[in-house]
Amino acid sequence: KLKETGKVDGKLKLEKSRVTLDEMADMYLAHIQSRKDPASLKTQQNYKNYINLHVRRYFKGYKLSSITAQDVCNFLDWLGSPAAKLNQTNKNPYSQSTVRGAYIALYGILRLAEKWEYIGKNPCDLLDKSELPKKERREANFYDDIQIITMLNALDAETEAELERIEAMAKTGKYQ
Repeated sequence: KLKETGKVDGKLKLEKSRVTLDEMADMYLAHIQSRKDPASLKTQQNYKNYINLHVRRYFKGYKLSSITAQDVCNFLDWLGSPAAKLNQTNKNPYSQSTVRGAYIALYGILRLAEKWEYIGKNPCDLLDKSELPKKERREANFYDDIQIITMLNALDAETEAELERIEAMAKTGKYQ
């Protein structure tokens, strides 16, 4: 029967239902390193940081099978509050990009848990788009005409000084 279904009287399913998010996070980190197309080292490190600093702290002791969409919303609300900060002297909440990064890491863990049949449905998929962390939009700053002229004049003066220095070295034969 084990060869046919991968289960012996539901025991495998029972074992999977006992897996915690913390254990699945370890499996996820190992998975992103061992894939055929592994994530870059920087991406792996970012995921590890988001998971260790935020996801594990909030979901400590949670079983995968017990995590709901409401838990994910509560996690996002918590991350957006000063209470989530490790340094409690800083009263500012995490930036939206940090909240978004932690959410993406959590989503990845739960997506893998769903794929490997540890859970039936990823609770992150049940959230409305309006509940998800937004990308921060930064306004581009441009130089005005006066700033551009000032910069070009400074570059021109610096270039002239360097050319004079090179010419003087060429005449004396002393290059430094």
